[in-house]
Amino acid sequence: GHGAVAEIAPAPHAIGPLNPVTPTPEPRPSLHRRLQGLLRRMTTADFNALAQILPPERIVTTPERLETLSRDFYWYSPVLKRELSDKLAEAVVQPATRAEVTALAAFAHQRRIPLTLRGAGTGNYGQCIPTRGGIVMDLAALDTIHSISTDGVATCDPAARLGAIERVEIGRAHV
Repeated sequence: GHGAVAEIAPAPHAIGPLNPVTPTPEPRPSLHRRLQGLLRRMTTADFNALAQILPPERIVTTPERLETLSRDFYWYSPVLKRELSDKLAEAVVQPATRAEVTALAAFAHQRRIPLTLRGAGTGNYGQCIPTRGGIVMDLAALDTIHSISTDGVATCDPAARLGAIERVEIGRAHV
């Protein structure tokens, strides 16, 4: 007979030359998990070595000051408040020069200690919160405005506040 011939298509998930079986890759560990194995808590030797870089009055270890300098205004967000409220630095260092910043960054890198930077602490998204402990580098003393070009580009240290930059610019415009 001359009946209709139905074409049978393979199911989309069928295995064959057009649909080869590809192994499912193992899930890659998250960045957080990978960093956990690389970073570590500070030891007495680490604290002693810090004292070779900065004078003791610029190494903060008291619980009240650690808590203050491990925070910004993250608590504006209920989600961030829940996620970040228990995060705390083990030490806060307060460099006063670029050379000290460089030495402290090298120190943290060589010893695999987490390092979190803090400017003025005025953010409200948790940027300066040490999510893995370690060291907070408080850059508040580095607030020099070096120059402002005629087209308005400011060259300044990390803790220079916008209000101070604006005052310099406004003062210059009136000269």
